[in-house]
Amino acid sequence: MPKRNRKVTHEKILRRIEEGYGQGSGKAYRPWNTIHNKITGGLSTREMNAVTDRVHHMLMRLEWYFFQYINWNQNVVDIQEHFALLPTSETQKIASDVLMKHPTVSDKQGQRHPEVLTTTFLVTFCTDGGTHKVAYDVYYSETLNHMIHQIRTAIAYIYWKNRHIPYETVTDEQISQSFAMNVDFVQRYTDISSRVSLTVDDIASIAQALTQRALVKEDKLMHIARKCDTQFGLNPGASITVAYHLIANHYWIIDMNVRRIYDSIIELQ
Repeated sequence: MPKRNRKVTHEKILRRIEEGYGQGSGKAYRPWNTIHNKITGGLSTREMNAVTDRVHHMLMRLEWYFFQYINWNQNVVDIQEHFALLPTSETQKIASDVLMKHPTVSDKQGQRHPEVLTTTFLVTFCTDGGTHKVAYDVYYSETLNHMIHQIRTAIAYIYWKNRHIPYETVTDEQISQSFAMNVDFVQRYTDISSRVSLTVDDIASIAQALTQRALVKEDKLMHIARKCDTQFGLNPGASITVAYHLIANHYWIIDMNVRRIYDSIIELQ
């Protein structure tokens, strides 16, 4: 299979802008950077999201971890990853105003052109006060002092300030891997109709029994679930499936930072 040509050219940049990359919203949004056109040193991932009804592109593991944080927030109504800071003339002017050199990319002829800068995630929240956006750039803490990242964050801060949109940098020191892994796991149980042969009434009865046992806070979830399986004469694993279903749909609010949900004493909030 021939290798994909990822070489940046000025013509490619203009074509991607014309085709709407890094622009749009909801299902129609097209990220500027995808796992197909961006070489990264990290583990790239594609993931379907029920809120946006499209596939999202994460270029490194840390982005995926933070994506799970965003995904878990019930107030999120749109996620735009690798959002392009367009037009480049604006980011160039910002760089000039703060006496910084705007990042550039080299084409096949060795000529350098202004790079289209991006923000890792532009997230739209909907609350009682209406909708609002927050822009996030995700970095490993050890790279924050690198000059290139200082330039990028300085430009991004002013770019979003000009649009009255809060801008935050998020590092690995602020992100719990356990939280992200737990979110990824339980969301597979949002719909359990294909996992267990239970009626709505069955699930309600099991949920009530699980909740009563969990409120006592004396036993790990896996032990509580086994007792409920025995109580209702269920196949092994049925009650723990219902428990994950309750968590996935936010009927149970728990600490998602625990290492293993099933091996923890669940404290309902």
